[in-house]
Amino acid sequence: MVMRGERSWLVGLAFAGRGRGVVWLCGGLVGLVVWGGLGAGVASAQEPANPAVSPVMSPAGGGGVRAAAKKKSELTAAFLAKFNAGEDSGAEGAEALARKLVELDEFDFIARYNLAAVLARSGDAAKLKEAEGELKNAVERGFVEFDLMARDRNLASLRGTATFRALLTKWPEVQERVIDQRLQRMLETLPEKGKGYTTSKDAESRIAILSGLPERSLSGAIEEMRRVERYWETHILPEGQGALSADEKRPDPWVLVFLPTPKDYQRWAIEKLGTVQVGGIYDHDRKELVAQNLGPLLRHEYSHVLHWRHMMRTGFVQPLWVQEGLCSLAEDLGPGSQGNLSALTNWRSNMLRKLAKANRLPKWEELWGVKEAKFTENRGLANYAAARGIFLFLSEEGKLREWYSAYVRNNTPMQNDRDGQRAFEEVFGMPIRDVQQRWRLWAQTLPEAPEGGVNVRFGLSVGLEDAGDGLRVNAMPDGNALRAGIRVNDVILTIGGKAVRDMTEYARVISAYKRGDEVEVEYRRSQGQRGQVVGKAVLRVVELAE
Repeated sequence: MVMRGERSWLVGLAFAGRGRGVVWLCGGLVGLVVWGGLGAGVASAQEPANPAVSPVMSPAGGGGVRAAAKKKSELTAAFLAKFNAGEDSGAEGAEALARKLVELDEFDFIARYNLAAVLARSGDAAKLKEAEGELKNAVERGFVEFDLMARDRNLASLRGTATFRALLTKWPEVQERVIDQRLQRMLETLPEKGKGYTTSKDAESRIAILSGLPERSLSGAIEEMRRVERYWETHILPEGQGALSADEKRPDPWVLVFLPTPKDYQRWAIEKLGTVQVGGIYDHDRKELVAQNLGPLLRHEYSHVLHWRHMMRTGFVQPLWVQEGLCSLAEDLGPGSQGNLSALTNWRSNMLRKLAKANRLPKWEELWGVKEAKFTENRGLANYAAARGIFLFLSEEGKLREWYSAYVRNNTPMQNDRDGQRAFEEVFGMPIRDVQQRWRLWAQTLPEAPEGGVNVRFGLSVGLEDAGDGLRVNAMPDGNALRAGIRVNDVILTIGGKAVRDMTEYARVISAYKRGDEVEVEYRRSQGQRGQVVGKAVLRVVELAE
């Protein structure tokens, strides 16, 4: 989760991750898996191959969460404490608290799974029968972590039942039915039952999409996710390992991707998170991704999808600094030296360089030791900048995939390299202190990246704001744009043929121009009941006022 400082851009611009104090809620912070009481989102380094996976923690939300969400958060925390202490019965034992969580939301499959886990480990015959029913209810409502279910020690007493065997043997069919039900259920929660929305399923990436965006923008979103997959497969994942499981009998669970209109996004954020200062979220437990825009936010959150899929296959849930560092790399991608995709410097790199020059870079051992709950609270922006910076450094040194492969290989039931120190020393062939010093010197030499509202001198002669899939014109300071055919509320989609889905992409694209240049823009215009049209216009680049 990243809180950004207040910024302005030409005529009151706002953009995800940069304006109005927007927060990025990312996988690993929301919907955390708790393995055998070993800590939220943290797999034991001593037993990553066969962890106890119950219970699973529901999202707790963030600041300003509504009363109902707060109650659920408090109950969940109390349940986890009781479960991990083995207090399953009694008025306020784990079982009683699990039942209360189920009562709060009949469709909460996580709560039902947790109740099944409590009942299954009780040893009572009647409760075992109830546990079997609750496990089936959990799956029918959306729980599809069959790998976790298969190795969850708390469900050991259910493994011989017909229900348990049927759920595992019919894995693909169950997943298909569950994702179709989830799409329909989410569609019905939208205003006017989702009028104007479309649903689609991409079997190649195992994503089901509910979109309020125009068809062209939806196609662009799918292509962006494919680009992220290619990046992970060619730069991060061990050689020969794909972004998707190759096991046809046990495919990766479907992920629901919700791409709402800006208005519906605000409504969703208030209802689910209690705040509109959230730009994107991937909830791993619920396999649900929601993105406010189709640029860096979507790429970051979809990286969490791919990372969690790999972590589930290996049985090793990596610490938050690794999750956020790796997934923030894909926020800004461009052509590398050999034409392949490469991670680019961005506003996080600018922050890293400033910290380096001020001798305020976090020490790696401090970053490794930050608890998940404190990652964003204690020097949160610096932690994110440092985490991304470590992996950008590995990338530019040509050692990113080598390090990640060694890191995964070094974390087995017989080995523990949770902080990655041994992997760093292996790939660089030097002590960790020397690797860190090399990184510190590198950070000081980073080039300044274009950064919306901060270090961009030039821009188009119109006021702009985020529109989810482009930039909406909200002001016309001079008559040039009007004469060119642009109107207020038009949404600019490309500049010079390059997509500008949010202000960070706009800053990068516009930085290639100078004052007085004329550039062709592509825009979308709503024509009410007649639909939408896409047109082109030529706008002048002007110098922005201080």
